[in-house]
Amino acid sequence: GETLGVILYQEQVLQVAHDLAGMSYAEADGFRRAMTHDRTPEEMEKMRSSFISSATRNGVDKRIAERVFEQLAAFAAYGFCKAHAATYAILAYQTLWLKCHYPTEFFAAVLSNQPMGYYPPHVLVAEAKRSGVKVLPPDVNKSSDRYTGDGGAIRVSLAQIKGISNGALESILTQRAEGRFTSLRDFVLRTRVSQPILENLIRVGAFDSLGNRSEMLSELPKLVGLSQKVGKGAKPLIEDAHIETGLIEANLYIDKKTRMLAERELLSLDLSAHPLDFYPFD
Repeated sequence: GETLGVILYQEQVLQVAHDLAGMSYAEADGFRRAMTHDRTPEEMEKMRSSFISSATRNGVDKRIAERVFEQLAAFAAYGFCKAHAATYAILAYQTLWLKCHYPTEFFAAVLSNQPMGYYPPHVLVAEAKRSGVKVLPPDVNKSSDRYTGDGGAIRVSLAQIKGISNGALESILTQRAEGRFTSLRDFVLRTRVSQPILENLIRVGAFDSLGNRSEMLSELPKLVGLSQKVGKGAKPLIEDAHIETGLIEANLYIDKKTRMLAERELLSLDLSAHPLDFYPFD
């Protein structure tokens, strides 16, 4: 037959029970339902005896009936109805084709439609990397509210950042549509995003194209204060045009491990490094 003698589909259980054991299709469907639910050893033995008895009365050799029942019992671990199996197979073939030929677009689309399926974003990002797709951190001038393709790589969505609100996202994207952000100061004054969200954006690297993370974190409180003054109608003073940060303490330096920890905390992703990269296995 089409499955080379292996019972794969629920419909085949019905056919076997009908043809070998002489059951009506209604009885065969009840038998099939019983086979696909958790059964005690006693229940299984009762079903086995009933099937073999019915099959032998129908002229089937007992050894063949026993062998067939063992196949039916094994079916319970993996069987589907044929329509269900075919639908999943088509979906699997289609997505595999997309993954092979358009990996960047495929992973960007799947990551933009979470939660779905069995795999969380960090698993999908790891698989994208194994497939040769580079995954870039969020960027206030490049990221959208979805994962997007960026020159053959995937750009992480701003929406992936922990704590970012819909209002903050809307403000960022609306202001950026009027012109790219030129500095942290420009961003703070235009978007009026809260300080905790600003800190998270800096820590995950969303401002890396505009400056140093440590300096920005040091500068941020003054910029937020300036934004609040402007929000109340005050005009920035000339000395506010550039807020000096002074010398940055050595302990503010953002090293590779700190970057990785920030990514895991705020994105739930491993972009710049994997935690095991910091432990030698020689």
